[in-house]
Amino acid sequence: MAGKRKASASDMDAKRTWNMLPSSMLERYELKGELGRGGAGCVLLAEAKDTGDRVAIKLCAAQEGEMPIIMKEGLMMKRVESENVARMIEFGCCANAGVAFFVIELLDGMTLHDIIVSRGPLPVQEACRVGLDVLSGLRDIHEAGLIHRDIKPQNIIRVPSKDDGREWTYKIIDFGSAVAALGPERFALPSFGGPYGSTSSSESQLEAIFAMIDLDGKGLIGSEEVLRMFHSLDIQVSPQHIDGFLVRHDADGDGKISGDEFAAMFTELATLPYSSHALKDEQAHHLKEVFDSLDINRDGHLSLSEIEGAFVQLNRQPSRQQLTWLMTKYDGNSDGQISEDEFRLMYGELVALQDSMNMQGTHGYMPPEQYNDMILSPASDVWSLGATLFRLVSGQLPFAVTGGTWGKGIIGDMNMQAPKLSHVVFGVPPVFEKIIERSLRKDSSERFRNAHDMREEMHQVYSQLTKA
Repeated sequence: MAGKRKASASDMDAKRTWNMLPSSMLERYELKGELGRGGAGCVLLAEAKDTGDRVAIKLCAAQEGEMPIIMKEGLMMKRVESENVARMIEFGCCANAGVAFFVIELLDGMTLHDIIVSRGPLPVQEACRVGLDVLSGLRDIHEAGLIHRDIKPQNIIRVPSKDDGREWTYKIIDFGSAVAALGPERFALPSFGGPYGSTSSSESQLEAIFAMIDLDGKGLIGSEEVLRMFHSLDIQVSPQHIDGFLVRHDADGDGKISGDEFAAMFTELATLPYSSHALKDEQAHHLKEVFDSLDINRDGHLSLSEIEGAFVQLNRQPSRQQLTWLMTKYDGNSDGQISEDEFRLMYGELVALQDSMNMQGTHGYMPPEQYNDMILSPASDVWSLGATLFRLVSGQLPFAVTGGTWGKGIIGDMNMQAPKLSHVVFGVPPVFEKIIERSLRKDSSERFRNAHDMREEMHQVYSQLTKA
């Protein structure tokens, strides 16, 4: 490949990697040290030269074709504004070096995982405080049109509180597994699902989603229903834009989308929060950065083989038929290549296809619907938080699973309910146990509908415990 040698996770020496960053970053930040490293990269401590503010810069070594899905994390985090979510300041990538960077507020604290490993389970009152903060963060995440999909102790960090009345604040980190959620109801499909899935369950879930959008029950949706999807995410588009969106999927040319045509439309709709439609002007250049990372030949176009390169590092690869269909859909001038302008439209769906090739989330914290190719919703994150709180106060998971087969057989079994917390922890307050029990119900319709509803009840319990 032309340009600088691509970095790998194993050779991400702090100074060497720092020098791979764009000159604009090096002019504005000064390297101060290394905060940590993992299998995919490292986190550096830097200082803004103009303000003196210290930040964490997460550097990810992207292997061949991984840049689209890695950059998705930055696009999603920039949508979220919350006191209980780590703030994404800026992000970007160096296509030639194969490095993505994320400038995030510096959080001087410990993850809940490290806390319970070092000191053991938390008191119920402290766990309630955790729950309140995480639910505030989840409420803001869901309002931004996202589902986190990986709530667990490792992704919640405790930091000193700026509120004089509190010692600690808890914040959600790591959006690498997050997925866009569609419509006011915020629904999505898990990885391995959607039009790229191969199960009859996925097909039935798509039918259920279509029924949610088809409010008048006529079996057809048009510009009004599609515009509702855009507006639910505060994305403003012109009527001409909506018409063009419909034309791409209206195979029979009747001006409406049927249930069969919806399968092809779903992924493009479901990726709206990180599509070109949702990007602010100052973020549009990120899609060019991603485009350049795939443009191996440096000819300003993407061939089918270059699109295939986006999947070589994933657990599964799509079929040639799937990729050809994706290329044809966005190849507006039918020249057999994808231009930069065409890629702007393709990006969201390309990332969705990448996502569908990997299982997202962490076993033991993933809800039943992720194992069963069922519709995801804010209640899916509620389940993961319930499993997290169960572990925080008991030291163990409600379902101890370490792999997909065990997960589907145990968590995915809709008849096997979670154990009662009082059977594991002596003296747990019944009001707290009731919240955990409801959040861990296998049927998502029986859980708290969303983070707001669960937080309302958690606040009442916390008030009771603090007055006792």
